[in-house]
Amino acid sequence: MSSSLLTALQASPTRLDLDCNDAAFGRAFSASLASSASSARVFCDMTSNSLLVLAEIAAADGARVPLLEESVRTAKALLQGKLQGGEKVLSFGLDGLDDDEKLQWLAVDVMTVSLGLQVLPHLQPRGMLHAQIACSLGTASAIEAHARRLSALYILLSRGNVSHERICIKIPSTLAGLEACARLEKDGIRTLATTCFSLEQALAADSDVAPYINALEAHFYEVEKPSVRRHADTSEALAIVARLQRALRRRQSRTEVVSASFLSLTEVFSLLGVDTMTLSRGVLTLLRDTPASDELVALGRASERRMDPASLSADAAQAEADEDTKAATPEALAAALSSERCAYLVADALARFTKAEEMLRALVRAEVARGPAAGDRA
Repeated sequence: MSSSLLTALQASPTRLDLDCNDAAFGRAFSASLASSASSARVFCDMTSNSLLVLAEIAAADGARVPLLEESVRTAKALLQGKLQGGEKVLSFGLDGLDDDEKLQWLAVDVMTVSLGLQVLPHLQPRGMLHAQIACSLGTASAIEAHARRLSALYILLSRGNVSHERICIKIPSTLAGLEACARLEKDGIRTLATTCFSLEQALAADSDVAPYINALEAHFYEVEKPSVRRHADTSEALAIVARLQRALRRRQSRTEVVSASFLSLTEVFSLLGVDTMTLSRGVLTLLRDTPASDELVALGRASERRMDPASLSADAAQAEADEDTKAATPEALAAALSSERCAYLVADALARFTKAEEMLRALVRAEVARGPAAGDRA
């Protein structure tokens, strides 16, 4: 394979995650690079959220209609007690819902998990499958219950072939979400604190953390705000991620940084050396098809050096460590979450994920309304 920007990225210590739920893309992308057995599976983990699930299920070509139908059938079978082991799935987070609501929530969970299981063969042997809890949930207990349900569903639908060690539940970096992460991690359920826009959120996480490079809304500018420059200034976000990576390495923490929400190749190479990047189909394709340039390769090398705490002078390193200690307090977290920038970015992301969740449940309702010819088929 000729030297490309992807080749340069793969030469760095940064791991790659697949930021889509499209198994066909994962297979084809890996095949296009497979010059050796070691390169056959380029992706470590698979990212998931309601927007990614919706993009697959509502695809214009209708290819996912059978999955929607099967998800409704599986959810009905769960509720009717027809799936052995299904009682554990039903024991988490469905109290207070009527039968129709239970069916809708379960069917969306089944879609999410089924898409993950389809991607599994295209991940590295120890790669993890993600699922994101419903962002409309506002309490730590409700978030924790949904996380446990998704984890149990992965194990059930994989027929036990997927263990807790390969499941990671994505949870928003709100106060309730971070509390739920801590509870789940203590019980051996892996979590990823997502929608992270500040150093304080990241340092408060008792889990791996996904700092966003771009606001989630930036991915929708072409449709919603065509007059707005597609790539807003991301210098603050890039600096936060580099600072976080140094802080965790300075502490020799096991917490992984999974940087997310990239829109440009410059952003990617500005964070080379971070633990992990989760990249979309568009960015991955650009990396593969763009010849390596001296400018971006040099940017990447500089970034790798910047991720190392030893890149700072002794005085600068001590000052940064002292500031990190102050940022890792409950008071600092509360202040960050209530700041104008962070509050807006988190609220916007949660609103977009919640809207996608509602649209998925609407698809389930429509499928059920079609009756025996569709969702009730044996």
